[in-house]
Order: sequence, then structure tokens, then C-alpha cells
Amino acid sequence: MSDYTININGQNDILEKEYSYKLVKMTEPVSVIVTIYNKAKYLDACLSSILNQSYTNLDIILLEDASTDGSLEIAQKYAQKDSRIRLISDGVNHGVSYARNKGIELATSEYITFVDGDDILDVNAIEKMLHAFYEYIIDWAVFGIRTRTDGKDKVYSRASQSKFYLTHDPQFFQSLYLGKQIYSCCAKMYRKSKIVEYFEDFLHLCS
Repeated sequence: MSDYTININGQNDILEKEYSYKLVKMTEPVSVIVTIYNKAKYLDACLSSILNQSYTNLDIILLEDASTDGSLEIAQKYAQKDSRIRLISDGVNHGVSYARNKGIELATSEYITFVDGDDILDVNAIEKMLHAFYEYIIDWAVFGIRTRTDGKDKVYSRASQSKFYLTHDPQFFQSLYLGKQIYSCCAKMYRKSKIVEYFEDFLHLCS
């Protein structure tokens, strides 16, 4: 049984292909864009899951959006102990869309994934997503999602069971990026070049 399926978007149709995960040598960095606003309760688990990824060549960008619950102090603690982390915080609450798109501007990698401050990544999630980009010419990969409850809160966990997409249709890509096809712009890995190509001005598009 394969871990996930490939979905290829061509002439307005979706083809599914079984895909078996095999370890290959991968070297390129992945930019992990983490938006943080009042997520202190979950942030340790979130950031630990990123730092403990089986794929270690990560460009981790923390966008702290003027939290009032101690999230900034937690982000600072992690930034001080891991050189892969860049912490961006100017004390102004800009909103999640601004933060994510600022992350895109700062990303050094062709491969980008978004993480919210209350998400948890499976340990090999990024490795499996990036592997698909190496083996297939795809534009994005979609993580599986599990939900868990903590009191009244719903917390989302990005699982490694996933689907992958290849498309030359800008409208389909835009609808996926904006969350109209699959949940939100989180729980996916993208090619940065495709985001820039398909959006002349992507500011405030991803909320």
C-alpha cells in the first residue's frame, strides 16, 4: 500500500497514480513559513515538530504578529538555539495574510510550506513532500490533515499522508493556493516561482 497518491491536473481532469515512497538524496532547502499570533499554548509543540523533521535543510521563518500571550518570548527562545530560524517581529499586528506574504518575500528556497502556530508536523512530512518534487515535476504537494481537540479548541496536525498536484492552469493553482480547493494555504508545499508567476501582487491573497 502506498503512502499517498499523485493527482495530476491536465485538461480539466484529475488522474490518480499510486506512488511508493523511496528515500532519495535531496539537498535543496525548504522554506518553512510559520505565522504566530497568540499561540503560546501550542507553540512549543509546533516549533519542536519543525526542528525535529527528518529533513534538516530548512529555512525557518517565524512571523510573530504582535502577540499578547508570550508567543514572542517562546519564538525568541527557539531562534536563539537554532541557526536555521529567522524571527521577524516589529511589534505591529499586520494580520496573517501580510505575515504569510512577507514570508514568501523572505523565503530563500524554491520550495515553501506554511505552518500555523498551532500546527504539528509529522516527523517525516517535509521529507516526503520534497521527495515528490524531486521524482515528479509537480507544482505543489498537499499534506494530509488530522484534527485533535483540546478543550474547546480544534488543533490541526499536518500528517504525512498526502496528495500531489501538477498543473499548467493558473486559475486552478490560484484557487488551491487561496484555499478554495483544499482547506487553506497551509498543509501544502509549493514552488515559490509558481506563486510569483501566477500572482503579480500576492499580498493579502492568502488568509
